[in-house]
Amino acid sequence: MDPREIQVGLSALGYDVGAVDGLLGPRTRSAVQRFQGDLGLPADGQVGGRTETALRALESQRRQVCLPPSFGHLGRFRLTQYVIAEEPGGGSPTVPVLGASGAVLARVDPSFFCDMALQGTGKLRDGRLLNVTGQYVDVRGRGEYSAVLAAARRLLPNKIAYAGIRTSGDLVTQALAFSLVPPERVGKGWTIQHGMPLDPFRTLAADLGAYATSDPRYRSHGGLVPAGTRVLILELVGRQLPDGTTHDGWCVVADTGGAIFGAHFDVFAGTRALMRQVPMPHIGHVWFEGIESRCDETYSYGQ
Repeated sequence: MDPREIQVGLSALGYDVGAVDGLLGPRTRSAVQRFQGDLGLPADGQVGGRTETALRALESQRRQVCLPPSFGHLGRFRLTQYVIAEEPGGGSPTVPVLGASGAVLARVDPSFFCDMALQGTGKLRDGRLLNVTGQYVDVRGRGEYSAVLAAARRLLPNKIAYAGIRTSGDLVTQALAFSLVPPERVGKGWTIQHGMPLDPFRTLAADLGAYATSDPRYRSHGGLVPAGTRVLILELVGRQLPDGTTHDGWCVVADTGGAIFGAHFDVFAGTRALMRQVPMPHIGHVWFEGIESRCDETYSYGQ
């Protein structure tokens, strides 16, 4: 690729190259390094074979999309994946899963409780589906939750809060409340936002402004990327999905979570087996209506 092609390609992907002058100056080299870092390539600022291949591939994907007239710049969002936690066989089903009123909905293994809280949705062996409500209930005096804390320290040592518990020292004081999804709505899963179904590789969890970690500018105001927003993820364009379809790149925001804030989308994958079939890059190039006013090209909160 000649220098002008490189500049045009990077600029179209949302990287600041300065003036498109056909010269690989400091700003263009910095943009190349940032692009390489986003893709996990050696960030040497040189457009070698791997960098050129990656740049051409994304440019090809961009040309495949019918972009709306309002299209502006692409943003850079961290991408992760989440699934429906599935209760395994065996284990010790000793931990009560509580509803918002404190009623016991089920009893599960401590490790599964952590996984279900982290993913937001859990499918029990008996087929019932549970969703987190976002509310917490008091569990002081319930010694069963000490096993959840032990499991969280083992499985999520740096993210114990994501295991669905709140603690004071070694005492678990609160636990996430869950709700049962009506049988007729179990299907592929069901979000807690607006009763929208979870659709693998097309449903996104985003910063809806519901948590203390949310971008403070949009907290309690719909969030950085409001529910119902259609989002283009360039890296998904043309991707073959396990159900035999080809992805057009468009997804819908229908979920959220305490670990999702700022420039971060969590892509629903359905199951861990499906997640392995459709890996996501660490950084995705995205667009949605209003991105220009909500987060400019330099926005990185949450990455």
